[in-house]
Amino acid sequence: MFNFSYEEIDLMREMINLKIVDKNRIRNKKNINEKEMKEVISSMNSLLKASRHNQLVEVKDYVFYYGNYDSRRLRMEEIFKFENTIREEIIYLFLLLSRERFNITKFGDKFWRSNDNRKTLKSDLRKILYSMGIDYREYMDSSNPSGVIKSRIEKLEEVKKKYLKKVLLKKWERVYLGLGIRQEKIEVEVIEEALGVRDMPFIYTLVMNFCNNYTKLNSKSKVYDFFVYIILNLYNGEVNTRKRLTSASVKLKGERVYGGLEDMLRKIEKREGIKIYTYFRMRIYKYLLKQERGNGEVLYRNEETEEQMTAEEALNYENARIKEEKETGIMEEGRKAKVLLSYDLEMGEISRTMGRIRKIFNQMEVKEIRRLEELRSDLLSRGLKRDKVGYEYILILSNDVTESYIENYTDIPIMFLNMSETDEKGERKGSFKRNAEFNERLRNINKMMKAYDSYGKV
Repeated sequence: MFNFSYEEIDLMREMINLKIVDKNRIRNKKNINEKEMKEVISSMNSLLKASRHNQLVEVKDYVFYYGNYDSRRLRMEEIFKFENTIREEIIYLFLLLSRERFNITKFGDKFWRSNDNRKTLKSDLRKILYSMGIDYREYMDSSNPSGVIKSRIEKLEEVKKKYLKKVLLKKWERVYLGLGIRQEKIEVEVIEEALGVRDMPFIYTLVMNFCNNYTKLNSKSKVYDFFVYIILNLYNGEVNTRKRLTSASVKLKGERVYGGLEDMLRKIEKREGIKIYTYFRMRIYKYLLKQERGNGEVLYRNEETEEQMTAEEALNYENARIKEEKETGIMEEGRKAKVLLSYDLEMGEISRTMGRIRKIFNQMEVKEIRRLEELRSDLLSRGLKRDKVGYEYILILSNDVTESYIENYTDIPIMFLNMSETDEKGERKGSFKRNAEFNERLRNINKMMKAYDSYGKV
């Protein structure tokens, strides 16, 4: 009988989805030593063998997985144990989002089949409250528990937004696609209950369709900002309230995009059984406009025609220009990895980082360029084969989307290249540091590709 923690399941999914992982990065990320990593990989290989999958290949610096996998055979749902770190994450999420008091009995029913572990859950709650500077009795005895939380967390609304977005970016898509394990489903259930939202998948589908048809948002980060803003405030009476619009706001109602937004919000009203006031509709629209203005959509132009380009047009234009230089002998050409380049960036981000992106075109043979959102459905196709598609690897450029976001049933290896211009504290890096880090990551990716092909031929 296998028994894995959520962290171990998450690591195994990363390894078999990406096909290539850097051992040093994993050790630092998971805070484990070499011996612990070998033990985890050994346990994973036992599970993979039992479910008739290929096994992980461990070499000096990397862990490889060759071939595709079938989530139905792997049956991760049956091997999961509800460890304390996951319970604590869900409790913290509830305390941030809900106006209600945490109910130990109710949550015990979610986590365990019997309620014999109430003391464990009570201990978890005490620990989280203590980390927030709150006494357990103060919280439990208060007639306004959400007010106690608010008094201890500076800029609570901003903290809510960032934490909820972080959780959803990592776990929501798997639940939405029906691929999530029990812990992920429970976490989404807690989010819905804490916010009072009845049908998050329905709202998300509408938001995605609206963003694709009416907005200039390219990246998951921006789309999730928009999605989170709506679900956080839908049942917030201080935001979704009746107020008069200014004359400037009334003029905005005539715009085409606002009409599309109104149509989406009417459908949400009907499904949720809630009134969405015009004042809140306009706040949502202005939030969207602010997001789009931050994209810098007009910053990149074709040097020959001076026409403005979309993100994909700009990337294809630069790729074609590099190829022409290679063909005319301006640049030396050699054996380079064939890649599909997928981007999860806004136009302004692409414009600012195009100098670095050109290095990818120089060092690799980019066969195709696609938005990440458009690529994801293909990755769920078991019929997509590495030796048939014309490219050997998928390289994803992103700021926020992590390895956990990807579900890959093909046999094509995937690598991420983080393009973020800020550090973990949100402070902007200097240009020298940005370029040095990018060059180092790109060198490592090239080494990983060569090693993967080398061991695959053995």
